[in-house]
Amino acid sequence: MFFNSLAGSSALSTIQISRQHPLGLAAARIAAEAIAADMSESYQLDCEWADEEETELHFRGSGVHGSLTLDEDTLELREFNFEVRHSPMPPDGTLRIP
Repeated sequence: MFFNSLAGSSALSTIQISRQHPLGLAAARIAAEAIAADMSESYQLDCEWADEEETELHFRGSGVHGSLTLDEDTLELREFNFEVRHSPMPPDGTLRIP
């Protein structure tokens, strides 16, 4: 993967993922809470349910934020934005990411 002309700049990157699951809503909530606990510990993120139905989990931390939305058979990771900083850059201005 290559990024050109990013010397000394920052960019906002977005990841969006949608997956089917066989868990049902109650089990999906339990799985989402386990993911939130792991993210909170590993990446120092604050995670909380955004609604009373506990179908949208918001997370925020230093340079990152987003939401995980659940329903009976789908989970969506939305607007997972994180700041990418690239400095210093190689002389040719191209960053190579393995």
